[in-house]
Amino acid sequence: MHMEVGSCKHGLLLQIRQVKVVLDELEDIQANVRNVMQSIHGKLSSLSDTDIDFKMNEQAIYNDLDDENTAFCHSGSTDVTTTKVKKNTDSTHLAALMVSIYGMVQQDYLMQDRIVSALDLNVSSEELESYCLMWSLRPFINDELVHEAWKYIH
Repeated sequence: MHMEVGSCKHGLLLQIRQVKVVLDELEDIQANVRNVMQSIHGKLSSLSDTDIDFKMNEQAIYNDLDDENTAFCHSGSTDVTTTKVKKNTDSTHLAALMVSIYGMVQQDYLMQDRIVSALDLNVSSEELESYCLMWSLRPFINDELVHEAWKYIH
């Protein structure tokens, strides 16, 4: 039994390390996106790490979705100004979506890392059940934002 637990924990630690590698890659991509957005729009303080409020980003994404329908003229055609605004909104929307997804993945990773680090033979059944519940609930993942991101991937 002790060998099985040790083997399971070792496997989980390997998975956590692999997730950390992917998370670091996402962080690099996010930095590249931030640089591109800053070059397009000037300084975007809303995308800096210290200013990110995930709820604000989520609300901005939902607002962008609502505003998407107002980007067209009443006649149904678009003018050059409206098209530029829509493109800027789309790129800003995607950047905010990416920042939000990265933040969720990062928080989920930290939770899983803490859970795996806390596992040992002395963990009570109640504590183990609470870890399992937290792991399965994924409290930091907003499914609506994930589905929104998948729309852009497909």
